[in-house]
Amino acid sequence: TQTWTATYSNECHTSEQVMVTFTWIDDLDVPVIQDVEDYTICEFDFPETLVRDWTDNCSDGGIVEATVGDINIIDECSQTREYTFEVTDDCNNTTTEIITVTRETEIIENCETAFAKLENGNEVCFDDGGFKRWGWTNKITEEGSYNLPLYAGAAQCNISKGVHVGEVTVNYSGNEVVVTYVLLANYVMSEAHVYVGCNPYPTNKKGKETVAPGQFTFNSGQLDYSNGISVTFDIGDFDDNIYVIAHAVTCEKVCSCSDSSSPDDGKTFDTINLTLENCINDDEQANSDKNADFIAYPVPFNEILNVEYKYEYDTDVKIQIFDTKGMLIISELDKNYIKGKISTKQIDMSRVADQSLIIRLSTNQEVMSKLVVSKSTKRRFK
Repeated sequence: TQTWTATYSNECHTSEQVMVTFTWIDDLDVPVIQDVEDYTICEFDFPETLVRDWTDNCSDGGIVEATVGDINIIDECSQTREYTFEVTDDCNNTTTEIITVTRETEIIENCETAFAKLENGNEVCFDDGGFKRWGWTNKITEEGSYNLPLYAGAAQCNISKGVHVGEVTVNYSGNEVVVTYVLLANYVMSEAHVYVGCNPYPTNKKGKETVAPGQFTFNSGQLDYSNGISVTFDIGDFDDNIYVIAHAVTCEKVCSCSDSSSPDDGKTFDTINLTLENCINDDEQANSDKNADFIAYPVPFNEILNVEYKYEYDTDVKIQIFDTKGMLIISELDKNYIKGKISTKQIDMSRVADQSLIIRLSTNQEVMSKLVVSKSTKRRFK
């Protein structure tokens, strides 16, 4: 209670008692900084600084700027950086908050050639067709849907040397052939080439068979590390066997941001119209097989083994000699063999130990093998 007195100049005065209430606020509440949550960015640089709003039960509040910490490397895929906020209100109450920003990055490496393999006995390795590249031509004998595993880096067509990186689906129905690539998780592709035809291999401008992907029916061009595409071929009225070669350049996604995607993912290319000409049908192939043969002499051989052969088509002829365990001992190539010609290849066997051997002849259309008896036991080695 307080007494208020008023005194006048003639010394008269008056007074009155008044009840006055005073309130003391004991402020222990710290300020509140808004939107304090950790977050992740993909490929972008760390922000140079961060600002946030702050409020208080007594003070006016405002905007606070963070103190920026050092960059911490977690692994090859991610880094972190801390942003520290500190605010003090009018009653000297202080609050501190930290936001951790994680920066993730895309790392794509280990890019390799990949080919699809039918795996039902109707696939032929390029090597067996007389080519120096590896890969498979796949014979589709009837309409239906076929699944072909996609292998990367399978040199000499040995899938144990390669990696299964995806699947290629071939849907053959009526006059339409649809080839679809789907890559497995953590794999992408930067190129794709597809051959669809009535012969095992495409031909170059000179009419010679080739397995160079640039000569295939379809070339995707550069893909932005896609996880899959689809290509449609219109083969018109053709209703016989077809051959499919599916090639890609695939890469491993060592690091991947969760929100990343390629504009080519699931891309469907325009229909490609094919005119299938100069086809070798099954009857022609059967006749060719009947007219194709080879002999090896003398048996038993001594230092020189003669391999004689004749084919009813132009081709390269690869002659390979294996031991009975399947190990390749000798390989010879007769390039540009002319149809109908009887050719003889003399092979020096002087350094080959006494044993039974398997001789295999491969052309761009077929493979033939024969077993020959061991070398003469009278042979003396130097």
